Order: sequence, then C-alpha cells, then structure tokens
Amino acid sequence: MPQPQVKSVYSPYYHQQGATLIVVLIVLLLIILAGAIAVRSSTTDLRLATASQIDSLLFTSAEQPNAMLEQEVQDPASNIMDSTQGMIGYFAGDLGESNTNHKLIFCYRPKDTTQFSIFKSAIYNEAGGKLDKNDDRPFCNVGQNKDYISARNTTMTQMKISGGSAAASSLPVGVPLGIQNAKSFAITVDNMSALPSYSSASDSSINNCFKGSNASERGNIDVAISCLSNNGVPNKAVSQTYIAAYQDKIKGSSGTGASTDTEAGGNEDSGNQAGGNQAGGNGS
Repeated sequence: MPQPQVKSVYSPYYHQQGATLIVVLIVLLLIILAGAIAVRSSTTDLRLATASQIDSLLFTSAEQPNAMLEQEVQDPASNIMDSTQGMIGYFAGDLGESNTNHKLIFCYRPKDTTQFSIFKSAIYNEAGGKLDKNDDRPFCNVGQNKDYISARNTTMTQMKISGGSAAASSLPVGVPLGIQNAKSFAITVDNMSALPSYSSASDSSINNCFKGSNASERGNIDVAISCLSNNGVPNKAVSQTYIAAYQDKIKGSSGTGASTDTEAGGNEDSGNQAGGNQAGGNGS
C-alpha cells in the first residue's frame, strides 16, 4: 500500500514569530520610557510650583507684621509710642537712649491686641543678656496654636525690634513745625517667617531655633535661619528700617512741676503719618 506523501509547505510567518516578539518588546520599552519621562517632568513642574507657592506664603507672613506695626503707629489710641509700654517708645526719650543697643524679640500673634507691648517681648542687651522675666513665652512655639498667623496653623513669624542712634541730618521730612528740633532715632525690624509643618523635625528642635541655644545666638537672624534650614523648615527673612523723631512737649504746669508727653515724627514720603505719631520706613 503506497504511503501518503507529506509535502512541506513554506510559511514566511513561521520563521518571523521570534522577531515579532522582539519588536513588540522594544515598542513597549519605548512607551514605558516615554511615560517615565513625562511623569518625571510633571513632578519637577509640581515641585517648582510648590516651592514658588511656599516662598510667596512665607514672604506674605514676614511682611504682615510690618503692616500691622505701621498701623499701630498711626493709631492715636495705641500705646506703641509710650516709653513705659510700647516697643517703639522703648527706644525714645532719655530712657530710650540708654536702650539703644537693646533688642526686643517676640512671636507675632495677630489675635493679641497688646502684642506690641514690651511686656510681651524678650529683652536682651548688646551682649545677649536677658533683661526681662518672661522666660520662653515671647518666642514662637510650634505647639501653640496662638503663635500661628493663619487659622490653618501653617506659618509663624518671629520679630526682632532693635534700636540705633540716628544723626540729626537724618531727621525725617514732613515733621510738624512744633517738633522741628526733635531728636531722631532708628528702629530696625527683622522678621523671620517659617513653615514648621513642612518639616519632619521635632517640635523641640524647631523651638530651639527660635530661642537660640546661647547668648550669642539670641536675636541673630542668620543663626536662626541656618538652624531652621538644617532642620528642613522652609523660612524667609525680611528687614525694615524706620527713622523716627521725638520731643518732650510741655502740656501744663502747676507751681514748679510740669508734665510732658512725647511726639514722634516720621517720613511723610512713606505715608506713615497720623496725628502726632509718625514713622518713616526704609526696607531692605
């Protein structure tokens, strides 16, 4: 019985199955690479946007206290120019001349209506010696809700107000005629804002940055910023210098006695003028 003959049929696809697999894998690899590049690019853009938003938030938080300080100076009912209570008045008058090299450090608390009282600050002399008895309460504390500027407890700002002498030639323009012979003095306001929630550092580590670990570090903005940066806390510092003027004004007398009050004159060009209290600013 004759055996059936098997004819071999040539199929071009049979010999190309391996090549097709390789091509598919290469295409798949290219798709994966393109997707990875796209994701990386979008992540970088997101980080840049986030960094810009953080910087804007910190700058606003650092500038806000200056605006409030200037409003206090313009308010005739405010005690900020009082030599026994106010943080600006602390550097005015004969007593203020002896306080020239002192610095007042405190946490900006918007909800506190007496936040610019010297009794709410930590007072240090030029050598870093503490002159008040307020312990650590004036410094910003991450664990205290009242120390945050916003209701969401995101940013906080610590302020330092320091005094300095000013030459007579630097007396602000626009001073009323009644106090043209007033004395002038300089006030420098350094603000440092921070975003503690963005860091994984402990609360105590961040609080130590605000307080400073020794006398030489107290009120040193550069040291505090370096400390916050080392702990991964985003921060921003701004500085504003004001020139103010004062003169003792006799209100009345009885017998041999007389009472006096203090008027302050400022730079009218800066738009910080109200009644008898004026202050001029020069930002840096």
